[in-house]
Amino acid sequence: MVHFLTDNFKILFGCGLLFLSFILYYLYFRKSFAKKRQEGFSIIKARAKSDPFSGFPAPKVVDPKEYVYLTKNELAEYNGKNEKTYIGVKYDIFDVTDNQPMYGPSGSYHFFAGKETTIAMARNSTKTEDIELDFYDVKFTSDEEEALESWYNFFKSKYPLVGKVVRGKET
Repeated sequence: MVHFLTDNFKILFGCGLLFLSFILYYLYFRKSFAKKRQEGFSIIKARAKSDPFSGFPAPKVVDPKEYVYLTKNELAEYNGKNEKTYIGVKYDIFDVTDNQPMYGPSGSYHFFAGKETTIAMARNSTKTEDIELDFYDVKFTSDEEEALESWYNFFKSKYPLVGKVVRGKET
């Protein structure tokens, strides 16, 4: 019986020492960890204020000499069903091929693929008629201009700019 009690005492004493060491460690290092964590949050907040898209990796830069110049009909061929997926915003063409889960044929936003989407982006719309309109013929409200600029900056920060949508003879 005495042997049983001494073994249990050793286990309890060991657990108590372990618990006490965790408490002392926490009390001693708590302030320095909190300070470092707060400094980290301050840096993240400062970056977010200066550049809201700083969390995205920098897009690949394409040499302007390699830009593609496509009419709306030609852009429609880059709808993700072939090798490339392009989206036009403010008549700039962005290569969204790397994000097939969003813009590929079975993606959430597949209806934007191969289209000039300026009006849809300005109106935060997924309506076909907004995707198909020519934005040269539309006057935007200040809210629409703000939304469009936000979407344009999003695409510019996340995807490579590969060309321009040009006016051409549309059939």
